Amino acid sequence: MSNISEDIKGLKLKGFENIDLEKVLFWVSENEKYSKKKQALSSLFFKVLLKPFVCTIPDYSFFCEDKSQILFFKSSLIRKSYDDLFLKVASVVSSKDVLISPYNAESRRQFYLYRGLLLWKNYVFSWYSSMSDTRMSMYSKLICIYYLIRLKYNSEIFLKSIRGKKYKLLVTFYDALLEESYLVEYFKGMGVKTATLQHGQFTADRHVPFNLFYSGVEFKGSNSDYFLCWNKFTIEEAIKSGIPKSKLVLAGIPNFIGLKQKWENPGNNCFGVVLSHPSFKNENDLLIKAANLLADKYGLSFWIKFHPNFIGNEYDNLILRSKYQGQVERNLGILDYSKMVEFSIVGSSTVLTELVFLNHPIYRLSNNGSEDKYRGVNKGYVFENPEELLKVFLGNSSTSSIDLFDYLCSVKDIENNYKKFFLNYLFE
Repeated sequence: MSNISEDIKGLKLKGFENIDLEKVLFWVSENEKYSKKKQALSSLFFKVLLKPFVCTIPDYSFFCEDKSQILFFKSSLIRKSYDDLFLKVASVVSSKDVLISPYNAESRRQFYLYRGLLLWKNYVFSWYSSMSDTRMSMYSKLICIYYLIRLKYNSEIFLKSIRGKKYKLLVTFYDALLEESYLVEYFKGMGVKTATLQHGQFTADRHVPFNLFYSGVEFKGSNSDYFLCWNKFTIEEAIKSGIPKSKLVLAGIPNFIGLKQKWENPGNNCFGVVLSHPSFKNENDLLIKAANLLADKYGLSFWIKFHPNFIGNEYDNLILRSKYQGQVERNLGILDYSKMVEFSIVGSSTVLTELVFLNHPIYRLSNNGSEDKYRGVNKGYVFENPEELLKVFLGNSSTSSIDLFDYLCSVKDIENNYKKFFLNYLFE
């Protein structure tokens, strides 16, 4: 299958003449590239045919202040923790506007007969005609048109919200996503500087087939002037992905802006199991087996912190029920979770870096393979299989995350770091 973003490189489509569509459609292209299941061409055709007439529009909330010089923008990624992270970063400066599609906002399905006809007449036919001069397959053309229709409607909403405003800086939550990437290109075209946040522990491309999570899309799809990094590990991975060091800002983990406490040992003979995204199936299976073995051997019990993409019953047949306390509440903050348990076993989850910041004891499952997000991170207590965990645990019953802090956290005064970066644009 052809690469959508490469095929559309340099193409100027009506309504997007000053926009680099190669960048804007990069995430769409990568998602298609790594997808195991493609839509039937006939089904995709009818979706495109109807898209201008029936469009699902996300709700955006706009919080503005007089003479704001920074715009914070987040599109619709449906997770409360993402909203919390985004708003914490925005909170460090007072003179700003915030445009956000909240995680719990209800998208509105709108029916547009007249506007749909106009969109077909004024844009869709033109787009298709321009794409006919490329080597794009019919499937790729339809995918592009489908997302461009979505972008046309959505961009009208958020551009209307900020009409007449003059900014010095745009800060996006995740600039690889369609709407955010578009707004970055739009602002750059007006000479406005742009920056994007980090919302998880990202890595460079690991070249794992059919798995977007190992593809480094967060770096390769970034088109902002600056990338605000959590730690030194992120900076190394970003450089491997081709982002110039001059664009990388060591800012810190924003979840801990305003943090006043650290982990406190509850002394309850209970530990936590932190599962990664469901796509890390082999890793998650081993974590459950390791938890069963450790709990049974040493008379402990455990909680499971499921990734938000889990339902919570996927491992019912594998869990040692006599030692299982239950699943951690979905929206429980990381500090509150850490205080529930004496230590945690974890694999490739982003939660690992957050636990290190809290000085919470961890045992990390690692085989240093392509699917190990933290491969090469050799400090701390590491095990490769359930049996090895027993040996590591016996030899290091009192563990610490201090050795990992410099590499995986790197910054203590996080709020001040972000504030200094933003203030450069408020008072330049």
